[in-house]
Amino acid sequence: MDVDRSDGTAGPGKPRRSRPRVRITVRGLLLLVALSALAMLVYLEVKDGMPPRFVVRGIPARVARLRPGMTRPQVKAVLGMRKPWYAGGTGHWKMWATGDGRHSDERYYLRGERLVAVDVARPGGPPGRAKVWRSAGSLRLRFQPDPPGGPMRLDASDRLDSATFSDDSGTVAEMPMDSKQR
Repeated sequence: MDVDRSDGTAGPGKPRRSRPRVRITVRGLLLLVALSALAMLVYLEVKDGMPPRFVVRGIPARVARLRPGMTRPQVKAVLGMRKPWYAGGTGHWKMWATGDGRHSDERYYLRGERLVAVDVARPGGPPGRAKVWRSAGSLRLRFQPDPPGGPMRLDASDRLDSATFSDDSGTVAEMPMDSKQR
């Protein structure tokens, strides 16, 4: 008669049931801790969206390297706009442009837009809050066409007039101006 016992034996003369055995070694524990730390680091870098925070933190330095009068290809090269973020670029994903014959304003979003509550001034009443769509990272570039006039176009000969980088809290970096433009 076969009796199942709680100690894992099947009775006299019967083979013992095998249970899966887990060995935790020091090496395995160190590997588990290292993988957990790496996962937490990756989570912190990408929790706000793509590109990671280290890419967004480097954009003010790129904006500081811009100078008035740079052509559109030069600006895109300095900002890394032709490369994805994992290849050393900024990885912008959306662009809109408006303008007239004198200027073209372009906005490049580095992260997706999300609803943000902002303080607004109400005429004749107390200040309040409003919800607006903002990107956690956006570049605003303003170009002057070369030659000036005519309909808005995005031409390689256009010259940079101003550049700013903004996040949820407002402007983070602006392009330095020449002393004669101030």
